[in-house]
Amino acid sequence: MAKKRSSKRAQRPRAQAKGKKTVPSAVELSERYVKLKTGDVDGALYHLSEETQLLDFRINPLRRGMKCAGLAVTWSAVLACHDPVPRNSQAVKKWPQVTDCIKPGTVFVYQPGGEMSSGHFGNMYGNMIAARGATGAVVDGNLRDSDGHDRIPNWSPFCRNTSPVEAGTRIKWMEPNTPVLMSGELRRWIEVVPGDMVLADGDGVIIIPKRLIMPVLDKAEAQYELEILAEKAYAAGEDPKKVMKKFGVA
Repeated sequence: MAKKRSSKRAQRPRAQAKGKKTVPSAVELSERYVKLKTGDVDGALYHLSEETQLLDFRINPLRRGMKCAGLAVTWSAVLACHDPVPRNSQAVKKWPQVTDCIKPGTVFVYQPGGEMSSGHFGNMYGNMIAARGATGAVVDGNLRDSDGHDRIPNWSPFCRNTSPVEAGTRIKWMEPNTPVLMSGELRRWIEVVPGDMVLADGDGVIIIPKRLIMPVLDKAEAQYELEILAEKAYAAGEDPKKVMKKFGVA
């Protein structure tokens, strides 16, 4: 007597689509991008015929040598006297807490609304955000409690300046993790959308739009590998013409 076939089909793993790359996690993207220089990313964008979305040069690391990379989690504020949102509305009550939006492999991007006397981002918030896995912060304004920021492990904040003045009474916070406008260097404003890549080092802060994260990473990593070899050759005193011909970088 023939055996009955099971009605349940064997579950076979789905084959990955041919030529389709798996998108790395936020943590992997952060770890790969942070090895690069902003110069590598600028070069990759140039070869892709894309604009370098460079933030205002007045936004600098709190301390020389700080560097961070990660997917953008955004927040903004407006001057309290210009608050466009009724604070008792149901919509505002449904807004998430900005700390709930932070995941490992992210960078906090904050636009405090143009008020430049206060300290807009203190070390208490810095600790909250760093503890949830953010690698750093980019603030189009001032840090407060800068020594406290400097004590946070694996934390790289970028800002315009520092101030002891409390900002809370002067500004009103808007909905977290929505697009924000940050001051630009090559043009007036740079729109940062949640999930864009942020790379910040001692030379500047570059925003890489989501659609370009992988193409830029692939090109920048290839360039970075060549530059490591070329740098060693130049440092060893090899003939610059030969090194340039071999690696194509100088």
